[in-house]
Amino acid sequence: MYIFFHKYWIMKHFLLTFLLLVITIKLNAQTPSRIYFSTITASENTGQDYSSWLSDDLTSLVPNAWENNFKYVDVTLKLANKSYINRISLYDYEGVFTDKPALIYALNGNEKIFLGSFDGPGYMSWVNWQLPAPVLADAICIHKFSNNIPQKVQVYGQQAPALTNLQPVPGKIEAESYVNMQGVQTEGTSDEGGGLNVGWINDGDWMDYNVSVAQSGLYNLTFRTANGYGNGIIQVRNENGTVLQSTSVPLSGGWQGWTSVRTTIALAQGNQTLRIHAINGDFNFNWFSFTPATSIPGVIQAENHSGMYGIQTETTSDTDGGLNVGWINDGDWMDYAVNVAAAGAYTASFRVSNSWGSGILQLRNAADSVLATLSVPQTGGWQSWTTLTANVTLPAGGQKLRVYALVGDWNFNWLSFSTNGTVTPPPHHPVSSTAVKIAIDPKRWYQLNNVSNGLNGLFDGNTQTQVNTGWGKVLANYDAYYPLKPGETMRIEKIKFFDGEGSMKDKPMTLSIITDQWQRIPIATFTGEEYNGWVGPYPDRQLSGEAKYMLDTPITNARYLVINAWWGYPTEIELYGSYTPPAATTTAAPQKSPEFKHMVGVNAFEWDFEDGQNPTVINETKMQAVKTFSGVRHYMDWEKLESTEGGYTYNPTHSGGWNYDVIYERCKADGIEVLACLKTVPNWMLNTYPASERDAENVPVRYGKDFAEPASYLEQARVAFQYIARYGSNPSVDPSLLRVNSSQRWTGDGINTVKIGLGLIKYIECDNERDKWWKGRKAYQTAREYAANLSAFYDGHKNTMGAGVGVKNADPSVQVVIGGMASVYAGDDYLRGMIDWCRQHRGYRPDGSVNVCWDVINYHLYPDNANSSQSGQSTRGAAPEKSAAADVAAQLLKTAHEQLNDMPVWITETGYDVNQGSPLKAIPIGPKSVLQTQADWILRTSLFYARTGIDKVFFYQLYDDNINNPIQFGSSGLVNPDQTRKPAADFLLQAKNLLGDFQYKQTLHADPIVDRYEKNGKSIYALVVPDEVGRTATYSLNLGNAAKALVYTPQAGTATMHVDTVATNQGTVTLTVTETPVFVKALDVSGARVAVSPEAVETLATTVKVYPNPTSEYVQVSLPNPSLQPVSIILFDAQAGTLHRQIEVPQAGIAVNERIDLSRLAPGAYVIDVKRGNERAFRKVIKVN
Repeated sequence: MYIFFHKYWIMKHFLLTFLLLVITIKLNAQTPSRIYFSTITASENTGQDYSSWLSDDLTSLVPNAWENNFKYVDVTLKLANKSYINRISLYDYEGVFTDKPALIYALNGNEKIFLGSFDGPGYMSWVNWQLPAPVLADAICIHKFSNNIPQKVQVYGQQAPALTNLQPVPGKIEAESYVNMQGVQTEGTSDEGGGLNVGWINDGDWMDYNVSVAQSGLYNLTFRTANGYGNGIIQVRNENGTVLQSTSVPLSGGWQGWTSVRTTIALAQGNQTLRIHAINGDFNFNWFSFTPATSIPGVIQAENHSGMYGIQTETTSDTDGGLNVGWINDGDWMDYAVNVAAAGAYTASFRVSNSWGSGILQLRNAADSVLATLSVPQTGGWQSWTTLTANVTLPAGGQKLRVYALVGDWNFNWLSFSTNGTVTPPPHHPVSSTAVKIAIDPKRWYQLNNVSNGLNGLFDGNTQTQVNTGWGKVLANYDAYYPLKPGETMRIEKIKFFDGEGSMKDKPMTLSIITDQWQRIPIATFTGEEYNGWVGPYPDRQLSGEAKYMLDTPITNARYLVINAWWGYPTEIELYGSYTPPAATTTAAPQKSPEFKHMVGVNAFEWDFEDGQNPTVINETKMQAVKTFSGVRHYMDWEKLESTEGGYTYNPTHSGGWNYDVIYERCKADGIEVLACLKTVPNWMLNTYPASERDAENVPVRYGKDFAEPASYLEQARVAFQYIARYGSNPSVDPSLLRVNSSQRWTGDGINTVKIGLGLIKYIECDNERDKWWKGRKAYQTAREYAANLSAFYDGHKNTMGAGVGVKNADPSVQVVIGGMASVYAGDDYLRGMIDWCRQHRGYRPDGSVNVCWDVINYHLYPDNANSSQSGQSTRGAAPEKSAAADVAAQLLKTAHEQLNDMPVWITETGYDVNQGSPLKAIPIGPKSVLQTQADWILRTSLFYARTGIDKVFFYQLYDDNINNPIQFGSSGLVNPDQTRKPAADFLLQAKNLLGDFQYKQTLHADPIVDRYEKNGKSIYALVVPDEVGRTATYSLNLGNAAKALVYTPQAGTATMHVDTVATNQGTVTLTVTETPVFVKALDVSGARVAVSPEAVETLATTVKVYPNPTSEYVQVSLPNPSLQPVSIILFDAQAGTLHRQIEVPQAGIAVNERIDLSRLAPGAYVIDVKRGNERAFRKVIKVN
């Protein structure tokens, strides 16, 4: 049966695909005909006459226009007939304008298809564009600046055949009335009305319908479908293949179990072909219908939604009868397609009832911005009705509005919008003589997209530089927020935009405010339709003088400024009015004193502890390698815990057979702290996605779920609860809430049992790099979306998602860690966006702090020479002190201090590759190999982050993925495949053994860096040159009254450092410091350790500078000499001791600067000995070719 069906399916699709290919080839093979223009219209009259484009006479050209023509204008050339275009010919008369080319588009109704740009490359010649595929169009649009145009435009192709069997829109269309199809069949239907339905719909099948749309606008679209088991997905496409709408087909109980699926769609007026395309098949289809959007002002019945989540309907006893919406739970919603008659202020009325709950409803727009928030009071019963009102501001035209149940348990009957009169803009206010320019701190803006540049250019006073926030953004349209600080207020009366160049009328930038009630109000629009001049907030008005900048109504009560943009901005924004600055409450962040052992963590997988052949027990050789580190970030796939939905496994996991219990027990016994990183999507969830969209790193929701809703993350929040109930420290979790899959995979297989409060895990991380822009929208969450995810993960979105959901409901003591943020190299925008989502949706704690849904800030940074972290723009890694790592850490610590009560900040991925093809590679430096440099930089990374104030560090990773692969991260392992340590792991182990429980206390000197660590009054000093060129420096360290010092130098191939015992000179030890850290500990005369003073003494040894070093030609020796004593400088061979040069400076001045020629010396190591009175200083110099 299956073989027969499969062969039938293949044959059917082969024949249909072949037929379609033949038709396409025929269309492309036809000789193109000239298609003529009927009319020409311009978006603005600039004095230019385009009528010559209607003539083929090459002596009749479009005349130049100058006075009012220095701007972008859209010129539309209407085709005599709708046609399939396959060639464009442009006559290039003269002039080259690569800086402002003409952009050529094909128009098909409201659709705009880019064909190419014309910059005048030739002279008195034709430029021919052969299109790769025919494009259906009814006009050509030329977006041009000034006189930068082709002088003739000719279009070739075939006239589109007149459409037949037209079906009216609005109206209902039977599924079987298609004019063309691929793959489907019809059958009798048992749905109401009888007749036929379309069935046997497989992936990729489609049906075409010719329609006549009465009016352009937004429509309610309803599909009548039946689905017995599939995950159907319908797309609506136009003739050019553009997707107009997409919706999922829900399960309905069988092939004749019919249900209506609602959504919205925007259509252009006129005759056109719509294609119903089955991305995923396995559903039946009876009809679809279009109804106009509801007009505003007007009334909308609650049950007439165009889409919903979670609700049901029932008969109402309200005065108007009919139905009401009920069974409304937290997070449910209803969408409504509306057509707003005119932009302006409206009174929105909600007809509601509430028997016992404390409901909260919100009105949102299509961008998910909150327009109004209302509490739903108790009304005395589910059918006891009352009306709530709110003032909202709506733009004109078709749009989607959402009624969202922030807190449910209420009924909803209707929604209306009314005005007290006209909604046209009120009269302009007179120009205020007291308005002053409002100061804007450009660094306070944060953007909800993967940007690489900030918005500083909008507020820098420079009107001639374009603002560019970067390329390759995940979101085409996005917001930027400017939060006002406590006590800060603005009254905005006037807004000025400087319009540099470029036009974006179809994709404008808007400026809005958000009030203290979280109502979003647009206040200004920028379209770029002027050139090189100031414009005001209303681009559709022709005003002059100061009046053009004035707002209709002064804006007060702003909590945030919000810029929404596509790609274009003005070059400058200025706000005028009155301003109250914030209260000056900022304080300096306290110095942190982390123990060094917290700087020595590593990323690892379960197979780094256990063998795949015997995954139930610890492999002791592997465990010995793990014990190099004091912390492990367990990179843990959700699939391991829940390979079948609702069946949780731990010992053994039913995916891989791993024993998590014994891994965590052993780590605890060996003093290794585990951070559990729950990441990726299990296969059963991934299978809800179309095959082309499946990626284990997708956003952790079922396909089609709203990324912005906490309820979408229910499944992930449940597995987090189950995991922490087992491995957390709360023994009082309700056992009835816990589930395991106790089945055996084979005879003798281990059986999972419920365990509670094992006390093995204190930290859990919610996924990994949720800002992963490189994976596209299916895997990228905005900051606000990830905050919604975390809110579910943390506590079931404030305990609104039911029992057994969220980490804190399993163990309040377990700390939730943000999934490592990868975008922080460009700023802390992502973190600030998360905080503000919590401010809006979770409110405040009793102490006044924002009720955020995490306990630890976490980020990833791989230092490189381009500050691109893991974006692949660098050519190599960089030493931590020579990179942007300090700036990134400082910004996150600043935000943690100012907004999150000095919340801990961790870095859970950092490191360097050794493969020399990687953009994150360590490099050989002088005589040091790549592995030695990696060791230096890794150890310096630990010291760097302790010094900076980061609380924990985890290196990526324990083992190489493939050391021979130049891909980034592929060769960043710290342990060899045979479980022996690389030099980097040797260095970390040695430093951990020496410094582990010591706390960072202070930095005594910047170059060389001298850090002091302390434990129980005893000090250890870490010294290193913060460079990556093989430079050395001399430093005299004051150890108080210590007679001797122990100097520890890391070395490869052993677990212990090399130790030298050095006598001090009256408590001072002089050291030659290199780019490999050394550590110094004081001894007294008897050899006992003594407390030491952190004070450093400025001596000759600390002031002599020798540079450049290494060098090929010469060195410069310089030192201050305030005592005016004679100075002697000697150069000798470091190995043989041979004297090469001696310089005496008997009458030295206040400073000594001597140049020593090394050009004739052989490459090698040399020593410079500087004497002044009883003082002496040594510097090691490397001579290179």
